[in-house]
Amino acid sequence: MEIDPSKLKLDGYSVIELAHKQVYVVQDFLERGTCTNIVREIHNVMKAMPQRKLHKGGFFSFDVLPVGTESQRIFRSIEYKEGESYQLSESVDLLCNLMKQFQMKWLTGNISCHHSQYARRLQITHYPRGGGFFDWHEHPRFPVNYGMIVNLSQNGENYHHGATEIETDGGKIIRTEEFCNIGDLILFRYDLRHRVGPCDPENDLIFDTNGRWTSIMPIY
Repeated sequence: MEIDPSKLKLDGYSVIELAHKQVYVVQDFLERGTCTNIVREIHNVMKAMPQRKLHKGGFFSFDVLPVGTESQRIFRSIEYKEGESYQLSESVDLLCNLMKQFQMKWLTGNISCHHSQYARRLQITHYPRGGGFFDWHEHPRFPVNYGMIVNLSQNGENYHHGATEIETDGGKIIRTEEFCNIGDLILFRYDLRHRVGPCDPENDLIFDTNGRWTSIMPIY
Protein backbone atom coordinates (compact mmCIF):
# COMPACT_ATOMS: atom_id res chain seq x y z
CA MET A 1 0.00 0.00 0.00
CA GLU A 2 1.75 3.12 -1.27
CA ILE A 3 0.91 6.71 -0.34
CA ASP A 4 -1.01 8.61 -3.01
CA PRO A 5 -0.40 12.37 -2.47
CA SER A 6 -3.23 13.29 -4.84
CA LYS A 7 -5.75 11.40 -2.70
CA LEU A 8 -4.37 12.96 0.48
CA LYS A 9 -4.81 16.40 -1.06
CA LEU A 10 -8.41 15.56 -2.00
CA ASP A 11 -8.96 14.68 1.64
CA GLY A 12 -7.84 18.20 2.62
CA TYR A 13 -4.18 17.59 3.47
CA SER A 14 -1.32 19.74 2.18
CA VAL A 15 1.48 17.36 1.18
CA ILE A 16 5.12 17.88 0.18
CA GLU A 17 6.78 14.93 -1.56
CA LEU A 18 10.49 14.80 -0.67
CA ALA A 19 11.29 11.44 -2.27
CA HIS A 20 8.91 9.58 -4.58
CA LYS A 21 6.99 6.88 -2.67
CA GLN A 22 9.52 7.20 0.17
CA VAL A 23 9.34 10.47 2.17
CA TYR A 24 6.54 13.04 2.57
CA VAL A 25 5.56 15.94 4.82
CA VAL A 26 1.90 16.54 5.70
CA GLN A 27 1.69 20.18 6.76
CA ASP A 28 -0.35 21.47 9.72
CA PHE A 29 -1.36 18.00 10.89
CA LEU A 30 -1.66 19.25 14.48
CA GLU A 31 -2.21 22.80 15.75
CA ARG A 32 0.77 24.59 17.31
CA GLY A 33 -1.05 25.24 20.59
CA THR A 34 -1.89 21.55 20.95
CA CYS A 35 1.78 20.63 20.39
CA THR A 36 2.86 23.10 23.09
CA ASN A 37 0.31 21.73 25.55
CA ILE A 38 1.48 18.16 24.93
CA VAL A 39 5.15 19.04 25.47
CA ARG A 40 4.38 20.88 28.73
CA GLU A 41 2.24 18.04 30.06
CA ILE A 42 4.55 15.18 29.09
CA HIS A 43 7.60 17.03 30.47
CA ASN A 44 5.85 17.36 33.84
CA VAL A 45 4.92 13.66 33.77
CA MET A 46 8.47 12.62 32.89
CA LYS A 47 10.29 14.73 35.47
CA ALA A 48 8.21 13.24 38.27
CA MET A 49 8.95 9.64 37.31
CA PRO A 50 11.86 7.30 38.07
CA GLN A 51 13.66 5.50 35.26
CA ARG A 52 11.88 2.72 33.35
CA LYS A 53 8.59 3.08 35.15
CA LEU A 54 5.03 2.12 34.25
CA HIS A 55 2.68 5.08 34.64
CA LYS A 56 -1.11 5.13 34.07
CA GLY A 57 -0.84 2.42 31.43
CA GLY A 58 2.34 3.91 29.93
CA PHE A 59 6.05 3.08 30.09
CA PHE A 60 8.76 5.69 30.68
CA SER A 61 12.41 5.27 29.72
CA PHE A 62 15.34 7.67 30.22
CA ASP A 63 18.20 6.58 27.92
CA VAL A 64 21.66 8.15 28.07
CA LEU A 65 24.05 6.00 26.01
CA PRO A 66 22.56 2.72 27.32
CA VAL A 67 24.68 -0.42 27.28
CA GLY A 68 23.78 -3.31 24.98
CA THR A 69 21.61 -1.46 22.46
CA GLU A 70 21.97 -1.76 18.69
CA SER A 71 21.74 2.03 18.20
CA GLN A 72 23.16 4.58 20.62
CA ARG A 73 20.90 7.38 21.84
CA ILE A 74 20.29 10.11 24.34
CA PHE A 75 16.60 10.75 24.88
CA ARG A 76 13.69 10.27 27.23
CA SER A 77 10.53 8.65 25.99
CA ILE A 78 7.10 7.64 27.21
CA GLU A 79 4.78 5.26 25.39
CA TYR A 80 1.18 4.16 25.79
CA LYS A 81 -0.23 0.93 24.43
CA GLU A 82 -3.52 1.09 22.54
CA GLY A 83 -6.48 0.02 24.63
CA GLU A 84 -4.91 0.92 27.97
CA SER A 85 -6.32 3.86 29.93
CA TYR A 86 -3.63 6.46 30.55
CA GLN A 87 -5.88 9.34 31.66
CA LEU A 88 -3.91 12.23 30.23
CA SER A 89 -5.17 15.44 28.67
CA GLU A 90 -7.50 16.09 25.76
CA SER A 91 -4.46 17.26 23.77
CA VAL A 92 -2.72 13.87 24.09
CA ASP A 93 -5.98 12.07 23.31
CA LEU A 94 -6.41 14.21 20.20
CA LEU A 95 -2.86 13.47 19.03
CA CYS A 96 -3.35 9.73 19.56
CA ASN A 97 -6.69 9.63 17.75
CA LEU A 98 -5.48 11.71 14.79
CA MET A 99 -2.40 9.54 14.32
CA LYS A 100 -4.34 6.31 14.68
CA GLN A 101 -7.06 7.37 12.22
CA PHE A 102 -4.48 8.54 9.67
CA GLN A 103 -2.43 5.38 10.07
CA MET A 104 -5.38 3.05 9.65
CA LYS A 105 -6.83 4.93 6.65
CA TRP A 106 -3.71 5.71 4.65
CA LEU A 107 -0.82 3.51 5.78
CA THR A 108 -1.78 0.09 7.10
CA GLY A 109 -4.98 -0.84 5.31
CA ASN A 110 -7.15 -0.59 8.44
CA ILE A 111 -5.09 -3.16 10.33
CA SER A 112 -6.59 -3.90 13.74
CA CYS A 113 -4.35 -4.28 16.78
CA HIS A 114 -7.08 -5.56 19.09
CA HIS A 115 -7.02 -9.29 19.89
CA SER A 116 -4.17 -9.92 17.44
CA GLN A 117 -0.42 -10.43 17.46
CA TYR A 118 0.09 -6.69 16.96
CA ALA A 119 0.15 -3.83 19.46
CA ARG A 120 -0.08 -0.16 18.48
CA ARG A 121 1.65 2.41 20.71
CA LEU A 122 1.68 6.18 21.00
CA GLN A 123 5.26 7.19 21.82
CA ILE A 124 6.41 10.73 22.70
CA THR A 125 10.15 11.33 22.72
CA HIS A 126 12.32 14.24 23.87
CA TYR A 127 15.76 14.83 22.36
CA PRO A 128 17.25 17.44 24.73
CA ARG A 129 19.45 20.34 23.76
CA GLY A 130 23.06 19.48 24.58
CA GLY A 131 23.29 16.41 22.34
CA GLY A 132 20.05 14.42 22.38
CA PHE A 133 20.13 12.00 19.42
CA PHE A 134 19.21 8.56 18.07
CA ASP A 135 21.81 6.90 15.87
CA TRP A 136 21.17 5.25 12.47
CA HIS A 137 18.72 2.35 12.51
CA GLU A 138 16.02 0.73 10.40
CA HIS A 139 12.98 -1.53 10.76
CA PRO A 140 11.14 -4.18 8.76
CA ARG A 141 8.68 -2.35 6.53
CA PHE A 142 5.50 -4.13 7.63
CA PRO A 143 3.09 -4.01 9.38
CA VAL A 144 3.82 -0.29 9.92
CA ASN A 145 4.42 0.37 6.17
CA TYR A 146 5.17 4.11 6.59
CA GLY A 147 6.55 5.59 9.79
CA MET A 148 4.83 8.65 11.25
CA ILE A 149 6.69 11.45 13.06
CA VAL A 150 4.76 14.45 14.38
CA ASN A 151 6.94 17.48 15.14
CA LEU A 152 5.91 18.82 18.56
CA SER A 153 8.59 21.56 18.72
CA GLN A 154 9.83 24.29 16.39
CA ASN A 155 13.24 24.37 14.75
CA GLY A 156 14.79 27.82 15.30
CA GLU A 157 12.89 28.36 18.55
CA ASN A 158 13.04 25.28 20.77
CA TYR A 159 16.28 24.08 19.19
CA HIS A 160 18.58 25.09 16.32
CA HIS A 161 20.41 21.97 15.17
CA GLY A 162 19.41 18.33 14.87
CA ALA A 163 16.92 16.72 12.52
CA THR A 164 15.35 13.48 11.48
CA GLU A 165 17.57 12.30 8.63
CA ILE A 166 16.35 9.65 6.21
CA GLU A 167 18.44 7.81 3.63
CA THR A 168 16.52 7.12 0.42
CA ASP A 169 16.96 4.09 -1.84
CA GLY A 170 19.28 6.19 -3.99
CA GLY A 171 21.55 7.06 -1.04
CA LYS A 172 20.37 10.66 -0.67
CA ILE A 173 20.13 11.97 2.89
CA ILE A 174 17.01 14.07 3.52
CA ARG A 175 17.08 16.37 6.55
CA THR A 176 13.37 16.67 7.15
CA GLU A 177 13.49 19.78 9.38
CA GLU A 178 14.52 21.79 6.35
CA PHE A 179 11.00 21.25 5.01
CA CYS A 180 8.67 21.18 8.01
CA ASN A 181 7.56 23.04 11.13
CA ILE A 182 5.87 22.36 14.46
CA GLY A 183 2.67 20.38 13.95
CA ASP A 184 3.77 18.85 10.64
CA LEU A 185 3.71 15.10 10.07
CA ILE A 186 6.68 13.33 8.48
CA LEU A 187 5.93 10.10 6.62
CA PHE A 188 8.72 7.77 5.51
CA ARG A 189 8.85 4.24 4.17
CA TYR A 190 9.55 2.30 7.33
CA ASP A 191 12.43 0.18 6.01
CA LEU A 192 14.59 3.20 5.14
CA ARG A 193 17.63 3.91 7.32
CA HIS A 194 17.05 6.96 9.51
CA ARG A 195 18.37 8.76 12.56
CA VAL A 196 17.91 11.85 14.71
CA GLY A 197 21.05 13.99 14.55
CA PRO A 198 22.49 15.59 17.73
CA CYS A 199 20.29 18.37 19.05
CA ASP A 200 22.30 21.56 19.74
CA PRO A 201 25.38 19.59 20.86
CA GLU A 202 27.30 22.79 21.76
CA ASN A 203 24.86 23.49 24.62
CA ASP A 204 24.76 22.01 28.12
CA LEU A 205 22.63 18.87 28.35
CA ILE A 206 19.35 20.01 29.92
CA PHE A 207 16.12 18.03 30.06
CA ASP A 208 13.47 20.76 29.92
CA THR A 209 10.69 21.72 27.50
CA ASN A 210 13.20 22.90 24.90
CA GLY A 211 14.95 20.56 22.51
CA ARG A 212 13.29 18.38 19.91
CA TRP A 213 9.98 16.68 20.79
CA THR A 214 8.31 14.18 18.49
CA SER A 215 5.50 11.66 18.52
CA ILE A 216 5.47 8.35 16.65
CA MET A 217 3.05 5.42 16.44
CA PRO A 218 4.87 2.11 15.89
CA ILE A 219 3.13 -1.26 15.68
CA TYR A 220 4.90 -4.20 17.31
